[in-house]
Amino acid sequence: MQCLTLKNQTMSNKKNDKGKWFHKLHQLQKRMTRMNLNDGHAVEKLAIRQSRIRTLLTQIKGRGRFYVPPIEIEPNLQ
Repeated sequence: MQCLTLKNQTMSNKKNDKGKWFHKLHQLQKRMTRMNLNDGHAVEKLAIRQSRIRTLLTQIKGRGRFYVPPIEIEPNLQ
């Protein structure tokens, strides 16, 4: 008989902890503020942090019920 650990179990997207995402978002916002107040403080990480904030906001809010994922169209080579 196999024992299942928590690492092997996966949860659906509906069960994700939004509180954890809010905490991560707040930490990133604090780092962005610190970067703006102190000139030259981790400026090279600006794009990474902005994209991470955008993805966290999407995870928290969701994409909306009318979201249609993009369709990949393969070229017809005949």
